[in-house]
Amino acid sequence: MHHLALQYIKSFPENDELNDVKFDCLAYLGDWSEIVDTIELEEKTKQPLWNPDVVIKSLRYACLKESLNADPNQNYLARLEVSLNRAKLDSSKLCRILNMDNCQSVYKVVANLHLLRDIQDYCSLRRGHTDLAELLNRWQVDKLPSFKNFKHLETLLSQRSLILENAAKHYESFSKDIVDLQLQYVEMGLTNQRVQMAQRLVESVKKISVTKKVRLVESQVAWAKGHKDIALATLHGALIVLYMNSAVFEKKVKCIDSLKGTAASLKQAHTRLTIDEKKTLLTTNRFMEFEEAEVSNTRAEKNSFLNLALRYYMLSLKQCEDNNLSIFRVISLWFDNPEFEFSDSGDSFRDLLNTIPSWKYNEI
Repeated sequence: MHHLALQYIKSFPENDELNDVKFDCLAYLGDWSEIVDTIELEEKTKQPLWNPDVVIKSLRYACLKESLNADPNQNYLARLEVSLNRAKLDSSKLCRILNMDNCQSVYKVVANLHLLRDIQDYCSLRRGHTDLAELLNRWQVDKLPSFKNFKHLETLLSQRSLILENAAKHYESFSKDIVDLQLQYVEMGLTNQRVQMAQRLVESVKKISVTKKVRLVESQVAWAKGHKDIALATLHGALIVLYMNSAVFEKKVKCIDSLKGTAASLKQAHTRLTIDEKKTLLTTNRFMEFEEAEVSNTRAEKNSFLNLALRYYMLSLKQCEDNNLSIFRVISLWFDNPEFEFSDSGDSFRDLLNTIPSWKYNEI
């Protein structure tokens, strides 16, 4: 889906109507191959019927491209300031054509300025003029602008997610804080019925870290999309893994080993055992069998839901285009569980992988 979307967008003919959405799509998909001629855009603003939306979005794409990909040197700063200043100036020109009977037109200008300020703030961070903790504090959900229409926040949160994904590569010690903030953005998307936005942001988070909390939110997104089987399998599997990695389960396994040692010692001295010791041996064996059964059932349940999750992921990849980024999850589960043997009515894991269209592996 990602590959097809890029190819489709790049096939657009050059015209203002399509460029209005083209640069937003390229940024969301993380493609920075497009070259923006800022001088040409400046000339367009001098024409009587110039389209401010196209010019501003093109310049914002250029600013993001510099801030996320270039080395923060002196040339980088000079290039970025040219694009930023022109984008700010063109945003201010929108004020000349505002419809003062409708406050929504004012929000559009304010939203553009917020987007540009976020880019400028991240550039200040990369040049060492501020710290990431301060930036994360300013980008908290409770400090978002009070836009009545969520579409303005959707653009702002999507851009911040792109920036935060990039920041995680340069500031690994802040990965947990970045993931927590991005998950809050995902929940905002779900609350406002922006399921596609929420899914896109979850996939961005998974490039940084795949914690149990991330899995929980991922299952919420799947549920919101109507994929309840995938949601339940993801959620149940995450809970089982969480339990198996807990101190309680670890102590249970150690307890079984200790009970085995005690039982073995008692059995060796069986002929010399007192009545109380024989009772202790019997109790120990029964308790050990109970604990072993629970541990065995937990592991079997994990394998069952792992099998179910892989099956649904691969069937989804085979039959539709809604969850193509799940290919990363399939490969991740495969590598994380090397001893696991997948079974699906006689089909091997390799067979099901081969039924998935080959172009869906392009992102790996």
